[in-house]
Amino acid sequence: MNDIHTHATDFSRDGHAGHLKTLARELHEILDGLKAEPADQLIISEENLLGQMPGKNDVFSYAAAPPLLACILDVLHDHFGEQAEIEVIFGTRESESWMSSIWKHTLTVKRLQDDEETLKEKLRPDSDLQGVVQELQHFFPDVPISSFSLEDSMSSEFGPATSFLNWMNLPAELRPLIRKTARRNPAGPAEIYAQLLELNRSSLNASEFRAARDALLEELKVQRKAIMARSLPDVEKNTDD
Repeated sequence: MNDIHTHATDFSRDGHAGHLKTLARELHEILDGLKAEPADQLIISEENLLGQMPGKNDVFSYAAAPPLLACILDVLHDHFGEQAEIEVIFGTRESESWMSSIWKHTLTVKRLQDDEETLKEKLRPDSDLQGVVQELQHFFPDVPISSFSLEDSMSSEFGPATSFLNWMNLPAELRPLIRKTARRNPAGPAEIYAQLLELNRSSLNASEFRAARDALLEELKVQRKAIMARSLPDVEKNTDD
């Protein structure tokens, strides 16, 4: 899905219908290559298929989600038939932690000069992710749409994957065979994000900026690996990937 989600993110930025046509065509091609049987269970997991994560490129909401989901559902029904059982499951986050996470992430990929509260003010009007899910259910009343809270899922046996395992009705005797992994994508120390913001606001030339930025991002990577290594002490801590 990494090759096609760019069409969804592009659509969320400019609204051009051509992106939807390209997304539909390439999703069809992927499904054709799978050669799935009618009884197979298929999970498509890619958050960017509902558009760019808000917070950059003047995108501050999931306003593009309804037409993108409609496009994907049309392709799935066309490929598997109208009788196919399709369920949509969303992972949501508490608004404040979600907005903080977006600010930290955006600092690492863009020369963002907004402090955390300034970016939050731009995101806050559409920061109720459960409200986004409810709106989508309103748009698609015949499609089962459910959600789980990321915060709540962290206490379950397999974290966010638990909802999908339940959807698959995975037998209890097979669950012990699933290898648990360490926590992914944790936030790093607050001081590194403060330094990134200061750097983004600096007047350094391009080469000086890149060198300083690369050093900070390398330190952030080291710190995040250490956090991941501590997150599940009872599993193998291989964080070199």
